[in-house]
Amino acid sequence: MIAAAAGAFDVTTYLSADTSGLRHGGGFPVPVGVTLIIIGAGALVFRRRWPTAVFVVVWCVGFSAVIAPDMQPIAIVLVALYGVAVAANRYVAVFALIASIGVMGVTAVNTGPIGTTHWVSWLLGTIVADILLPGAIWSFGRFRHRSLGRIRALDQEHRLALETARRDERLRLSHELHDIVSHTVNVMTLQAAGARAIMGQDPSRVEPTLEVIERAGVQAMNELQRLLGVLRADGGDQEQASQPLLADLPGLLETARSSGQRVEFVINGPPGELDPSVELACYRVVQEALTNARKYAGPSANVAVGMEWVPPQLVITVRNEPGSPIPGQPVLSTGNGLAGLGERVRLVGGQLETESLPEGGFVVRAVLPVASMRTDAAQRAVH
Repeated sequence: MIAAAAGAFDVTTYLSADTSGLRHGGGFPVPVGVTLIIIGAGALVFRRRWPTAVFVVVWCVGFSAVIAPDMQPIAIVLVALYGVAVAANRYVAVFALIASIGVMGVTAVNTGPIGTTHWVSWLLGTIVADILLPGAIWSFGRFRHRSLGRIRALDQEHRLALETARRDERLRLSHELHDIVSHTVNVMTLQAAGARAIMGQDPSRVEPTLEVIERAGVQAMNELQRLLGVLRADGGDQEQASQPLLADLPGLLETARSSGQRVEFVINGPPGELDPSVELACYRVVQEALTNARKYAGPSANVAVGMEWVPPQLVITVRNEPGSPIPGQPVLSTGNGLAGLGERVRLVGGQLETESLPEGGFVVRAVLPVASMRTDAAQRAVH
């Protein structure tokens, strides 16, 4: 539509022009002049794809006024100039502006008044139409060029930030998957080993063990399904649903006890408020420590889990005594559990320390930041 409007304007100007007052006579036959203008207007259709090439074609049509003074294709030249100003680099755009003013200069010379009359009006009209108007159109085109460049840069930054966030989230979820699978599979493995050991001596004790294995397997599959759903989803609601909270710690400890571990749980100090990420890290610290105790000390080792609220910090301590690993029982481990746990704790602003005790056993100690202390009413509700 823009190309058609510019072409129609220039054709109308060409057909209605009064050539009697031109400084230089002559020109193309009317069909040739109209054809040239139509060619220039038709080229404007492709100005977004090939802006520089289109400008060259239109400029040649406009510069034909050197040999045909009645040719004044101003509109198509201005449209082509705007296309170059928007799409081309600075040097090409400046060259196009100078070339366009050159075409306007040829038209100004051809339409200059003869004699000494009307010089002032002609000079003002020439400055406005042949210098200020192309300059204004070119400036607006360069402004749009910079705006589009900024939009592209922001879009690229947004895509990079989104990709980085997705990559970080996948890495975090891989740690989640390690924690869940490692914990649950070790429970199942130890229960299966215990069932095999007592099958010939006391078959009646095998059935409760198989029930624990079944529950652990169902829990592992449910967690895996939720995590895979998060990996496939774009939103964050499903992710939040898959995150365990401090309220889930009793269930975790009960699962450990059902696998044969003797777990003692002690809380000191009034509980405070934790950010969701810190709460999740607290749960994972206890889970990973219990898993390590089963791996290396066996299910018979005593484990003491302590939570000490010392504002503005929460200190989690998991200490396991020396135990007796099941002979011939393989240790299922990727070697990344404590390393990933330390990274998780560090990312939420905490510290993780691990230590092998001289008398045997192992200690995992995490210091996590507390967001705020609960009110008295909330404390009573917790107790």
